[in-house]
Amino acid sequence: VFGMEDVSPNLGGYAGSDYLFVFYVNDRDPGAAVLGEGSWVLNALRVFKFGCVESVSSAVLSSSLEKGQAIDTSSHVDPGTDSTVLWILENIGKNDLTYSIDSIITDPPGNITLTGASGFISSGASNFDTLTLILNATKITINETTAHADIYMSGNFQTSPCVFEIDYSILDTSLCCVLPGDADGGGDVNIADAVYITSYAFVEGSPAPPCCEESDADGGGDVNIGDAIYIVIYIFQDGPEPVCPSQNNLICL
Repeated sequence: VFGMEDVSPNLGGYAGSDYLFVFYVNDRDPGAAVLGEGSWVLNALRVFKFGCVESVSSAVLSSSLEKGQAIDTSSHVDPGTDSTVLWILENIGKNDLTYSIDSIITDPPGNITLTGASGFISSGASNFDTLTLILNATKITINETTAHADIYMSGNFQTSPCVFEIDYSILDTSLCCVLPGDADGGGDVNIADAVYITSYAFVEGSPAPPCCEESDADGGGDVNIGDAIYIVIYIFQDGPEPVCPSQNNLICL
């Protein structure tokens, strides 16, 4: 181009005649040392070009949630706390876009609600809209680990109508077992936990463990002297690590 060195990238199958040209020259030798003074050299002027593609004339919907995307909210959603996810819709076409949420089918029923049933997105500077998905913890039972929603949408955009399939995981906080063997809730497993279980099992009036699941060190389904022995063997004889029981909501008897 104009006698300059052309370093354009491969434009593939672009057949248009409109290009964006970028000219540059590297006439500075940076030198061999960091912050060292370089020297001026004479290099050829270089140019590279990109093909210019006309934007789509119709309204085009772009979504921050891809179809079939799984939302990783395992650290947010539990049976006691609602959570929200922002859903950004963008119009990347040349015409204004209108959309409507036609229906939401969820499993379990009612586990997701959405603010805003319809909207308008211009093709200008403010070419986006933000919706809020509310993940309803009150609709989740303690035994469920995943939830699913199909959100049906239509409008004047190219891919209308379409459905967004959303999956997310659930953290079951009804099971308090975080550190198995930590019977006294001290934050670690040591001989004090075995003493705590022994006192609870044999000394009348001793307080119940803060989390019975953590006190069921052997995973047997209840809290007794066997759990204290299990912890002692674990600490002093390199025995197997305490485990969380498979049963939820274990009741200390």
